[in-house]
Amino acid sequence: MAPTAPDTLWCHPYFAADPFMITVTPDLYVVGGQRRFGTRMIMDQGEDDEDMAGQRKAQKRCRVVLVPAFAETGVLVLVNMRTLDVKTVKFAAEGMTGAGEERTSEQREFINS
Repeated sequence: MAPTAPDTLWCHPYFAADPFMITVTPDLYVVGGQRRFGTRMIMDQGEDDEDMAGQRKAQKRCRVVLVPAFAETGVLVLVNMRTLDVKTVKFAAEGMTGAGEERTSEQREFINS
């Protein structure tokens, strides 16, 4: 989440614990600014765990979603928070430079100036 803190990202130094370390499995992990959309459900492949009462623990899972830049691709990502199902909606309009179309060198030059 902040792999270069405090070297290149401002952050107080922490000596006892790393506050950016994920210690529990999240239900949803979203990574923005990607080149294209992608998603995968990650399931715990470990042995069946039992708690102290001998009951089976629920299997851990995490939906990883790669979200592309909307201005570049025109792709909107929707996540159902109950089921963790993912859908995409692709927008395209006359004059829009996204929607998966390659930009011309002239368009790239205009954006970077």
